[in-house]
Amino acid sequence: MKTVYRKGVADYLNVGTTGEPKYVLMGVGFESLDEEPGAKTETTCYIHESTSSSTITQYETKFPYKSEVIADEEAIMSLYKTGRDHEIGEAAEREYVRVDLYETASPENTYKARKFRVCNEISSFTGEGGGKLKVEGTLNAVGDPIQGTFNVSTKTFTPTGGAAAAASIRK
Repeated sequence: MKTVYRKGVADYLNVGTTGEPKYVLMGVGFESLDEEPGAKTETTCYIHESTSSSTITQYETKFPYKSEVIADEEAIMSLYKTGRDHEIGEAAEREYVRVDLYETASPENTYKARKFRVCNEISSFTGEGGGKLKVEGTLNAVGDPIQGTFNVSTKTFTPTGGAAAAASIRK
Protein backbone atom coordinates (compact mmCIF):
# COMPACT_ATOMS: atom_id res chain seq x y z
CA MET A 1 0.00 0.00 0.00
CA LYS A 2 1.43 3.34 -1.06
CA THR A 3 0.20 6.24 1.05
CA VAL A 4 0.05 9.61 -0.68
CA TYR A 5 1.15 12.55 1.44
CA ARG A 6 0.25 16.19 0.76
CA LYS A 7 3.72 16.88 -0.63
CA GLY A 8 2.86 14.33 -3.37
CA VAL A 9 0.58 16.92 -4.98
CA ALA A 10 2.16 20.05 -6.44
CA ASP A 11 0.22 23.20 -7.28
CA TYR A 12 1.24 25.70 -9.96
CA LEU A 13 -0.26 29.09 -10.77
CA ASN A 14 0.18 30.85 -14.11
CA VAL A 15 1.43 34.36 -13.31
CA GLY A 16 2.03 35.06 -17.02
CA THR A 17 -0.61 35.07 -19.73
CA THR A 18 -2.56 32.31 -21.46
CA GLY A 19 -0.47 32.90 -24.60
CA GLU A 20 2.83 33.07 -22.69
CA PRO A 21 2.35 31.08 -19.49
CA LYS A 22 4.73 31.35 -16.56
CA TYR A 23 3.87 28.67 -14.02
CA VAL A 24 5.22 29.11 -10.50
CA LEU A 25 5.05 26.63 -7.64
CA MET A 26 2.57 27.41 -4.90
CA GLY A 27 4.72 26.21 -2.00
CA VAL A 28 6.56 28.58 0.33
CA GLY A 29 4.05 30.65 2.30
CA PHE A 30 1.05 28.41 1.66
CA GLU A 31 -0.21 26.85 4.89
CA SER A 32 -3.01 24.97 3.14
CA LEU A 33 -4.44 24.50 -0.34
CA ASP A 34 -7.24 21.96 -0.40
CA GLU A 35 -9.55 20.56 -3.05
CA GLU A 36 -13.32 20.31 -2.65
CA PRO A 37 -14.87 18.66 -5.76
CA GLY A 38 -18.36 19.75 -4.71
CA ALA A 39 -20.27 16.96 -6.45
CA LYS A 40 -23.97 17.71 -6.95
CA THR A 41 -26.42 14.83 -7.10
CA GLU A 42 -29.93 14.14 -8.27
CA THR A 43 -31.94 11.49 -6.45
CA THR A 44 -34.97 9.61 -7.77
CA CYS A 45 -37.03 6.76 -6.35
CA TYR A 46 -38.55 4.71 -9.15
CA ILE A 47 -42.04 3.24 -8.70
CA HIS A 48 -40.85 -0.38 -8.70
CA GLU A 49 -38.18 0.22 -6.02
CA SER A 50 -38.20 1.13 -2.35
CA THR A 51 -34.69 2.61 -2.42
CA SER A 52 -33.71 5.82 -4.18
CA SER A 53 -31.07 5.98 -6.88
CA SER A 54 -28.60 8.86 -7.11
CA THR A 55 -26.51 10.20 -9.95
CA ILE A 56 -23.89 12.93 -10.07
CA THR A 57 -25.07 15.78 -12.28
CA GLN A 58 -22.32 18.40 -11.92
CA TYR A 59 -19.37 19.65 -9.90
CA GLU A 60 -18.62 22.95 -8.17
CA THR A 61 -14.90 22.51 -7.56
CA LYS A 62 -13.20 24.83 -5.10
CA PHE A 63 -9.65 25.12 -3.79
CA PRO A 64 -9.65 26.98 -0.46
CA TYR A 65 -6.23 28.27 0.62
CA LYS A 66 -4.44 30.06 3.46
CA SER A 67 -1.13 31.78 2.96
CA GLU A 68 1.32 34.19 4.47
CA VAL A 69 1.86 37.27 2.29
CA ILE A 70 5.46 37.00 1.06
CA ALA A 71 6.45 39.71 -1.41
CA ASP A 72 9.04 37.51 -3.18
CA GLU A 73 6.54 34.71 -3.92
CA GLU A 74 4.89 35.44 -7.28
CA ALA A 75 1.93 33.09 -6.81
CA ILE A 76 1.01 34.59 -3.46
CA MET A 77 1.33 38.15 -4.72
CA SER A 78 -0.78 37.39 -7.80
CA LEU A 79 -3.57 36.06 -5.58
CA TYR A 80 -3.16 38.80 -2.96
CA LYS A 81 -3.46 41.56 -5.57
CA THR A 82 -6.87 40.26 -6.69
CA GLY A 83 -8.38 41.32 -3.38
CA ARG A 84 -6.14 44.32 -2.77
CA ASP A 85 -6.90 45.80 -6.18
CA HIS A 86 -10.56 44.65 -6.21
CA GLU A 87 -10.14 42.78 -9.49
CA ILE A 88 -13.36 41.45 -11.03
CA GLY A 89 -14.36 39.33 -14.04
CA GLU A 90 -11.51 38.00 -16.16
CA ALA A 91 -8.99 40.12 -14.24
CA ALA A 92 -9.66 37.92 -11.18
CA GLU A 93 -9.20 34.67 -13.16
CA ARG A 94 -6.04 32.58 -13.30
CA GLU A 95 -4.83 29.28 -14.75
CA TYR A 96 -4.07 26.71 -12.08
CA VAL A 97 -2.49 23.27 -12.48
CA ARG A 98 -2.69 20.49 -9.89
CA VAL A 99 0.03 17.88 -10.42
CA ASP A 100 -0.04 14.33 -9.04
CA LEU A 101 3.64 13.70 -8.36
CA TYR A 102 2.86 10.07 -7.51
CA GLU A 103 1.64 9.37 -11.11
CA THR A 104 4.59 9.58 -13.46
CA ALA A 105 4.29 10.02 -17.20
CA SER A 106 6.74 10.33 -20.05
CA PRO A 107 9.17 12.09 -20.65
CA GLU A 108 11.27 12.40 -17.47
CA ASN A 109 10.01 14.86 -14.80
CA THR A 110 6.47 14.65 -16.23
CA TYR A 111 3.40 13.74 -14.16
CA LYS A 112 -0.35 13.43 -14.59
CA ALA A 113 -2.06 16.76 -14.00
CA ARG A 114 -5.28 18.72 -14.31
CA LYS A 115 -5.49 22.30 -15.53
CA PHE A 116 -8.26 24.54 -14.24
CA ARG A 117 -9.41 28.03 -15.07
CA VAL A 118 -10.24 29.55 -11.66
CA CYS A 119 -11.60 32.79 -10.31
CA ASN A 120 -9.74 33.93 -7.22
CA GLU A 121 -12.14 34.83 -4.41
CA ILE A 122 -10.31 36.61 -1.57
CA SER A 123 -12.13 36.26 1.74
CA SER A 124 -9.77 37.97 4.19
CA PHE A 125 -6.50 39.68 4.96
CA THR A 126 -5.48 39.13 8.58
CA GLY A 127 -2.56 39.86 10.84
CA GLU A 128 -2.13 40.68 14.50
CA GLY A 129 0.20 43.37 15.77
CA GLY A 130 3.77 42.22 15.27
CA GLY A 131 2.53 39.24 13.24
CA LYS A 132 2.66 38.23 9.62
CA LEU A 133 0.05 39.42 7.12
CA LYS A 134 -2.01 36.51 5.86
CA VAL A 135 -4.44 36.06 2.98
CA GLU A 136 -7.26 33.54 2.74
CA GLY A 137 -9.33 32.77 -0.28
CA THR A 138 -10.79 30.22 -2.65
CA LEU A 139 -9.93 29.34 -6.21
CA ASN A 140 -13.33 28.57 -7.78
CA ALA A 141 -13.30 26.44 -10.94
CA VAL A 142 -14.55 28.10 -14.13
CA GLY A 143 -15.73 25.38 -16.51
CA ASP A 144 -14.36 21.87 -16.80
CA PRO A 145 -10.78 20.85 -15.97
CA ILE A 146 -8.42 19.74 -18.72
CA GLN A 147 -6.70 16.39 -18.17
CA GLY A 148 -3.05 16.23 -19.15
CA THR A 149 0.53 16.10 -17.98
CA PHE A 150 2.88 18.66 -16.46
CA ASN A 151 6.65 18.73 -16.75
CA VAL A 152 8.02 20.14 -13.49
CA SER A 153 11.39 21.00 -15.09
CA THR A 154 10.08 22.97 -18.07
CA LYS A 155 6.88 24.05 -16.27
CA THR A 156 4.82 23.01 -19.30
CA PHE A 157 1.26 21.64 -19.29
CA THR A 158 0.30 19.32 -22.16
CA PRO A 159 -3.37 18.36 -22.58
CA THR A 160 -3.97 14.66 -23.24
CA GLY A 161 -6.86 15.49 -25.56
CA GLY A 162 -4.69 17.55 -27.93
CA ALA A 163 -5.34 21.08 -29.18
CA ALA A 164 -9.11 20.76 -28.87
CA ALA A 165 -8.83 20.18 -25.14
CA ALA A 166 -6.54 23.17 -24.72
CA ALA A 167 -8.98 25.37 -26.62
CA SER A 168 -11.85 24.34 -24.34
CA ILE A 169 -10.44 26.30 -21.41
CA ARG A 170 -12.14 29.68 -21.19
CA LYS A 171 -9.88 32.64 -21.82
